[in-house]
Amino acid sequence: MQIEERSCGCIIIDKKDVLLIQQTSGAWGFPKGHPEHDEDEEATAIREVKEETNLSVKINPKKRYTMYYRTDAGKNKEVVLFLAEKVGGELKIQEDELLDAKWLDVYDALELLTYENTKELFEQVLKENKL
Repeated sequence: MQIEERSCGCIIIDKKDVLLIQQTSGAWGFPKGHPEHDEDEEATAIREVKEETNLSVKINPKKRYTMYYRTDAGKNKEVVLFLAEKVGGELKIQEDELLDAKWLDVYDALELLTYENTKELFEQVLKENKL
């Protein structure tokens, strides 16, 4: 599969809670976005989290997860998510891109996630990291 689109973001864990964002489409997921210029995956993930949620995060580059799917526009997309921890900032959403963001217990978050592939990936993260 040739990748035509890529997004990078973070699964942010703070103690036993995880941050979910609600996109303007209404879908719940993790903060992510497209790389700018020659940005690498980690820099994109950190910048997108800051832009969308005002949070500063430290990512764990060894905890990199990917999923692939076809977008509504018919493009093959790769999403790269890193496990990250909050290191600063107060939660404040980027209102032109998001409807909401909230910290949830990991199991409540699993229920709220909109897309099945995101739920499966998050279940893998929970299992691997014993969360």
